[in-house]
Amino acid sequence: MADYYDELLGSIVVCLLGGVLAGLFTPVAFHFGVLLGALTAMAFVCDALFVHPPVPETDPRRLTGIR
Repeated sequence: MADYYDELLGSIVVCLLGGVLAGLFTPVAFHFGVLLGALTAMAFVCDALFVHPPVPETDPRRLTGIR
């Protein structure tokens, strides 16, 4: 079963590929499509780093559920 961070990595790939495809197959300029995909992927990266950071198994925050 996919872990939370596995799903985040997949979401980042989907965003970047979506931006590239939008740049290739729509009237949007290629570099704007890639920029849009990168900005969307950045939201997932920021979520993974700052909102839900990975904590070690022995960290008390993990055992109590405090973030």
